Amino acid sequence: MSKKLFLLLIAVFLLMGGLPLVYAEAPASQNVEYLSGSGGSAGVTPFTEVVRVRYGLQGVGLSDASLASGDIVVWDSNSADGITVSACIVDYAMSYAGVMVTTAATADSSTINPGTKNWGYMAVRGYALAKVDTSDATVNGQLITNGGTLIKSFGTVDSVGNPNVGNGLVSKDIGVLLSDTGTDGLMPVMLR
Repeated sequence: MSKKLFLLLIAVFLLMGGLPLVYAEAPASQNVEYLSGSGGSAGVTPFTEVVRVRYGLQGVGLSDASLASGDIVVWDSNSADGITVSACIVDYAMSYAGVMVTTAATADSSTINPGTKNWGYMAVRGYALAKVDTSDATVNGQLITNGGTLIKSFGTVDSVGNPNVGNGLVSKDIGVLLSDTGTDGLMPVMLR
């Protein structure tokens, strides 16, 4: 009887996929998800770590009050709550938050209900498609926020550490540009 019980316990453990081993290094937040799936169409796309955020419109000069997948966002300094983001509209923004991976259809700084259209997900680490200004970017360059030149976008730093445009403070821990299509738009990046 004890042998059958032992085999049953092993079978249950294997059917559960070894859950205790998988969750040994779970994040200490309830707002983190890992997108891995099957590794993309070729089976080689790395994971992406995303968090749910709220879009609160901040700043002037935005032609629309929505965020699309690939837009670069910064932490909203008006809300200062750790979940509200705004579109990146300045170069070298030191409050960089992440890259949107879903759409936030509206902006609303007062509504906190997660069921409204001003909520979405942003990538904070791993592989993502991000809006890049190609006139200010080189492949394998370190990413910088480039929102003043092309709103909601990245630029890069050249191989000797100089920004490709202008002068200013550069945070070198955002990530790297993986490839450049030659036209402004979505390009693969690896976020750190």
